[in-house]
Amino acid sequence: MASLCLNSFSLSPSSHPKRLTETNSLSSSSSSSSSNGNLATALKPIVVNGSPPTFVSAPARRIIAVGDLHGDLDQARSALEMAGVLSSDGEDLWTGGDSVLVQLGDVLDRGDDEIAILSLLRSLDIQAKAEGGAVFQVNGNHETMNVEGDFRYVEPGAFDECADFLEYLNEYEYDWEEAFAGWCSVSRRWKDERKMSRNNWGPWNLVKVLKFSVLVLVTCITYRVSGQRQKGVISRSVLFRPGGPLACELARHAVVLKVNDWIFCHGGLLPHHVAYGLERMNMEVSQWMRGLIDEDTSPHMPFIATKGYDSVVWNRLYSRDISDLEDFQISQASTLINAILKKTLQAVGAKGMVVGHTPQYSGANCEYNCSIWRIDVGMSSGVLNSRPEDVYQVSGHAVYLVPRAIFLWDVAVDCAVVTVLVAIKLVSLANQPRIVAVEIANLGNVAFQMVPLVMWMRIVAVDLATTLVIPVAVYLVPLASRVGIVAMEVATHQVNVAFYLVHLATLKRNVAVELVNL
Repeated sequence: MASLCLNSFSLSPSSHPKRLTETNSLSSSSSSSSSNGNLATALKPIVVNGSPPTFVSAPARRIIAVGDLHGDLDQARSALEMAGVLSSDGEDLWTGGDSVLVQLGDVLDRGDDEIAILSLLRSLDIQAKAEGGAVFQVNGNHETMNVEGDFRYVEPGAFDECADFLEYLNEYEYDWEEAFAGWCSVSRRWKDERKMSRNNWGPWNLVKVLKFSVLVLVTCITYRVSGQRQKGVISRSVLFRPGGPLACELARHAVVLKVNDWIFCHGGLLPHHVAYGLERMNMEVSQWMRGLIDEDTSPHMPFIATKGYDSVVWNRLYSRDISDLEDFQISQASTLINAILKKTLQAVGAKGMVVGHTPQYSGANCEYNCSIWRIDVGMSSGVLNSRPEDVYQVSGHAVYLVPRAIFLWDVAVDCAVVTVLVAIKLVSLANQPRIVAVEIANLGNVAFQMVPLVMWMRIVAVDLATTLVIPVAVYLVPLASRVGIVAMEVATHQVNVAFYLVHLATLKRNVAVELVNL
């Protein structure tokens, strides 16, 4: 991942600014495209203040900002290649010279290759510093959610990546620096080996189990999936808990970063955030992620930065679409937002702000005399899988790389698991009328009783087919509600089966009496 701590892994506060070799600045359009050797020798070094870095001076350098990546490694590579900072030969080499890259958070969730992207950004940061460049990252709301233990938006493949990464760390005997930077180059091999292992398991069992019954097949698949998922959840908890390896890695990064006279944050900075103190917010979030906050004296996570609609990582004030308001309301809202933005920028001494978090339907854009840039338009395959493209801000003499797309809210329900559980219930239930049908067939003089039973079995089959479609049609219905509805249906069907069994037992008894009378 992009390392905020430019000199070391330690996040201990420093009273001295950190210095890097040269990069390219946000305030120079002409030098933005000229990282020549004769100019590079005249550039001043990058100076970083704060731990994690909060204020960065990067004189005469090209600044590139990348929006939300959400676990899509291929799209992340494509975006960075398009920005001219990543080689296109698959070797993951930094080609940006002395440029400065800022990633605006939300690397996590909605995709399968989150750790690989974090590893890629860290590797690029190491390479960039050797050439006088730098890579920075700010944490978004999905980073803080995972450290908090909120895994609602984690994809199954991301859980698998966590399990693989922990095994991979064991091979390095937890040499974190080397292991983490190298994960990106080997993650694909680990994923392929995992998939190959599952594929070798799957077809053999499929053919074998189908010879016996669908019920056994579904049960085997269920235990296979649930076992792997449990391993992934445990691995993720170990990695992202406060003080865990990846939580500490995220702790290297700020929630607000000022590069020259531009502010970079995920959601948006407000006047009361500035009054609270940028370095103070960054340090509190970092200490919380590293597990250093004393729970007796500070039992809660840093609220002003990471929790609430107006926190730095959740704020949508500057990027909210207000076009659906009445004309007079749009005018009033624009005036108010512009005033808040101006007050914020004046308080922090900046001329503009770059944010992600809220996807833009019209692509990356600027508002309020281009003092706010909104660059999250959703490039991840977990969002819209759109093509990244470069956007130039002429007034600020800067280049921003953004993904152009429309945002799709993530599905919080694992429909596959619901479908499997429902199938098990219904297949098991269907076995009961099959047994009853065999007994009825043996009673020739009561064969007519099969008619209503067959009709009921057809209803069960229709319910089964419907149940396989419903999870797709009702993505946003809470999982608990769906399971509850299925449970009620299953209970109803079980009552019906019990009724038929009792009825058949009565019929059998009557037949036995008639036989005795004969």
